[in-house]
Amino acid sequence: MTHSQPIGTMPVHTQGSLLRTQRFFPLFVTQALGAFNDNGLRYAISILIIYDLAARLGINGGMVVALGAALFIVPYFLFSATAGQLADKYDKALLARRIKGLEIFIMALGWASLYLDQIWLHMSVLFIAGTQAAFFSPVKYGLLPQHLARDELVGGNGLIEMTTFVAILLGTLFGGSLVLQPFGKAIVGATITGLAVIGYLMARRIPMAPAPAPGLVLNWNVFSETRRILRFATERRDVFEAILGISWFWFVGVMMLTLFPPFTKDVLQSAETVANLFIATFTIGIGAGSLLANSLLKGEVSARFAPLAAIIMTFFLIDLYFASSLAPPASGDVLRTLPQFLS
Repeated sequence: MTHSQPIGTMPVHTQGSLLRTQRFFPLFVTQALGAFNDNGLRYAISILIIYDLAARLGINGGMVVALGAALFIVPYFLFSATAGQLADKYDKALLARRIKGLEIFIMALGWASLYLDQIWLHMSVLFIAGTQAAFFSPVKYGLLPQHLARDELVGGNGLIEMTTFVAILLGTLFGGSLVLQPFGKAIVGATITGLAVIGYLMARRIPMAPAPAPGLVLNWNVFSETRRILRFATERRDVFEAILGISWFWFVGVMMLTLFPPFTKDVLQSAETVANLFIATFTIGIGAGSLLANSLLKGEVSARFAPLAAIIMTFFLIDLYFASSLAPPASGDVLRTLPQFLS
C-alpha cells in the first residue's frame, strides 16, 4: 500500500498527541469497542455453556466451547483475502461505517442468544461475529498508513495493539463475570449492543480514506485468492516467517483463552471466578511481554527474541500440565471458590 500524507494537521510525534486528532481517535475508539464486544460476547457464551448449559442439556461443554472458538476464528481464514481486496478497492472509512453498522445487529442477536439456550444459535452468532471482525481487520490496519505520517505509524500501531489487549481483557472479564449473575444476561446484552451503537457513531467520524486500487477486479474465490497471497508472501522469507510467527502467537493465545473455562471446571474443579483469574493473568502477561519486547529491542524491528520466547512459553505450558495434575480433588460436587483455589 502506498503511503499518503495524513489528513488535516502536520504530523505529531507523540502517542498522546495522536489521541487528540480526528484522523486517529475515532478509529482508536471504534476498534477498542469492537474488541471489547467480541470478547465479552464470546466469554459470556463460554461461561454460560460450561457452568450452566452443559449440565442442563447433557452436552460436553469443553467440546462445544472449542467448537465455538473455531467457528469464531475460521472466518479469518475464509474471508481475509476477500476483505483485503475490498479494503483496497473501496474507501476504508465508508467500509468501516457499514461493517460497524452490522455489528449492532450482530450484538443484538448475541443478546437474544443468551436467553434462548440454543447451542446452534450460540455457534451461529460466534461465526457471524468472527466474520464481521475478519472484514474489519484489514480496514483497521489499512487506515493507519493513510491517515498517519510515516514517523507516526509505530506509535499509532502501538496504541492500537495496546488497546486491543486491554479491551480483550476487560471484555472477557465483563462477559465471563456477569453472565451467571442475577440480571447478568441483560446487563451483558444491553452493554455490548449499546457499545456497538457508539462504535458505529465513532466510525462515522473517521475521515475519508480514498481507495488505493479502485480499479481492482475482485476475485470471489476465497481459496484461489488465499493461495495467491500465500504464494506472494513466500517470495519474501522475512515476510513469510513473520506471518508464521504471528499466526502461531494468535493460535496459542486463542487456544489458551478458549480452554481456560473447561480447564478450570473439569481439571481444577473450580468456579468461573477462577477461570476469570486465569484469563486476566494470561492477558496481562501478554501486555507485559509486549512492553518488555519493545524495551529490549529499543524500537528496532527484529524477531531475534522470538525463538527464546517460544522455548520459555513451551516450558511453562509443560509446567502447567504437571502442576494441574497435582491438584487435589474438590470436596463433593461443590466447585472451589477463588479464595479456596488460591489457598
